[in-house]
Amino acid sequence: GTFAMQRLVYILVYPLIWCLSKLPFWALYGISDVLYGLIYYIIGYRKKGVMANLRLVFPEKSTAELKTISKKFYTHLCDMVVEAIKSLSIAGLSTRLIAYFRSRNEEAFYSGQRRNYT
Repeated sequence: GTFAMQRLVYILVYPLIWCLSKLPFWALYGISDVLYGLIYYIIGYRKKGVMANLRLVFPEKSTAELKTISKKFYTHLCDMVVEAIKSLSIAGLSTRLIAYFRSRNEEAFYSGQRRNYT
């Protein structure tokens, strides 16, 4: 039934997404730009709804200004999608970095020293 279909999609799609997550950020943002063109210009995903909501929120803005805001929204949405994909493979690294900086800050706190990490 439905569970079997979901499992099949997971088995087929997850390896592809995981491989994409291994790409460097510059490549992922290139994919984001392609995704933006696909979603905004070709598919037109929820464009009417986004514009209607923007008109409600910004009644003083012109149609051109609302279109600019809409395009920035879709760019941001596509960037968030590829960043979420990247998080699949970067999670271990970021966790280790957080643990490292926490331990360094605790050392500095207990020793009375200040550290500058910039």
